[in-house]
Amino acid sequence: MHADACWGLLAAFSPNLRDKIDGIAEFDSITVDPHKIMAVPYGLSALLVRDPAAVRTISTYSDLIMQEDFAFGQVTPFIGTKGWMSLKLWMMMLGRGRAGLVELADHRHEVAQTFAGLVDAHPRLVRLNDLDLAAVVFAYLPAGIEAGNLDDAELDRLNRLNIAIHARMMDEGRWHLHQFTLPDDLGRLRSGAVVHPLRYGEQSRGHRDLYARRPCLPRQPRTRSGGRNSMTNKTFRAVYESAGVYDELLLRHYYGGTEDVDLVADWLTEHHRAPTASFEVVEFGCGTGRITETIAPYARNLVLADYSETMVSAVAQKFPAAQTICADTSDAVTTLLREGRSKSFDLVTAFWSLSYPIGEFFEELSPTGVRPRQDQVHAHTQAREFVLDLVRLVAPGGHLLAMLFDAESPEQQLVTRGWEAVAPFPVGGRAYTRNVLVDALRDAEEQGIGALTHTRLGGVAWASSREAAREWFFGVHFKHHPQLLDDPELAISVEEFIDRYEIAGGVALPSGVHFVDFHAAAHPYASLPIGLSS
Repeated sequence: MHADACWGLLAAFSPNLRDKIDGIAEFDSITVDPHKIMAVPYGLSALLVRDPAAVRTISTYSDLIMQEDFAFGQVTPFIGTKGWMSLKLWMMMLGRGRAGLVELADHRHEVAQTFAGLVDAHPRLVRLNDLDLAAVVFAYLPAGIEAGNLDDAELDRLNRLNIAIHARMMDEGRWHLHQFTLPDDLGRLRSGAVVHPLRYGEQSRGHRDLYARRPCLPRQPRTRSGGRNSMTNKTFRAVYESAGVYDELLLRHYYGGTEDVDLVADWLTEHHRAPTASFEVVEFGCGTGRITETIAPYARNLVLADYSETMVSAVAQKFPAAQTICADTSDAVTTLLREGRSKSFDLVTAFWSLSYPIGEFFEELSPTGVRPRQDQVHAHTQAREFVLDLVRLVAPGGHLLAMLFDAESPEQQLVTRGWEAVAPFPVGGRAYTRNVLVDALRDAEEQGIGALTHTRLGGVAWASSREAAREWFFGVHFKHHPQLLDDPELAISVEEFIDRYEIAGGVALPSGVHFVDFHAAAHPYASLPIGLSS
């Protein structure tokens, strides 16, 4: 009789655990894996036999390896002279001594008990084994599924989710859990069902500090306030505060083969032909100056504003002659108006950035999480007035130019579903910021202040790799928000979305842009041909 004691060897060292391997001495042979449970490097296994002569009855020789005169197998490192593989085991046993081995065994078992307790306490985790020595087998339950007699569709969803969780953990590299298929012998999901669970075991990385830190397991979604999901404006904006990070994560956007920067260049060429460095220009949310490079040649005087000191520092180096303002867009607009700069800019621009200052009138990121403003009617009035303040900066005949993401594109719909788990958006969904902008400009048009041109273009955000696409979602869109990072179903949705749009050489994420142009001219008369308008 033979016993596989690859883990059972652990119990042999501890009086507290030895009863778990009672009767093992009756077997003729035993296999053990010291590299699994005795803290020695991989790999080291051993076969223990009661009667060495009995091994000959099951041994075989291959003519291909051993009997041929010039067999390659006879000169490989694995046949003949070998490394001193047992040295590491001998040194470990010598260094720890008997008492140290007892401590090692008891500690491994104690840690597994602690981990099992954490699993049992989590409302969405189900433990699939009765704890024996050092292994804890468990699965994460998707939302809407309860432990018990799962049907085929529920079981498939559970398996796909746990496979995705394991893949995500491997990518992050912080924790290591095993995963392989096992039958649900205890019937905690469905008796006999083949499950893809996670297993915390003898080699799982991170167990040494299990008492000080909680394992990187999916967390139950919480309310939008309190605990680990709390997030301030500073942490929300962290992706913009590290030099070069945002530019590195930013994907290139194309619309009909034209990059977003070139959309601006084409508009400038159409309306003003060649650059003459004769305009007064201000750009809000300038970032590191990616689009500034296109508008700067038209500027006699250039004002660049951004809330991030990192961004302002970078853009000041690129455009040393420009005036820079380090402030939120709403504060920067107020500052310019107070300085008497109303009706003084030929171009007032904001590319991809206006959703943020408009959105902050409706909600805020506080130490207790995402929180809607109490008076939403007042918030709408303030946001509308902010848009009109932008218009007040535009000189007669000048233009307010803005680009905003299309909240209805497939990419942004996925982003919206993620953020809705943190806090619902105001009336109108995630497109509310664009609606506020366009509605306020349409009102200004009706008052004869100017003419609004609003164009929507479908396009693509191009990621050169799956990792770039993944970081675009979780780094740029989701801002590394803890609740979103810990949402396994969101992770699956992102991976499936990337799967859908992956092609040779990268990932083509469907996108859209709203290009807004408000021309500060007497409406409707300014739209007449020159001969009729005189």
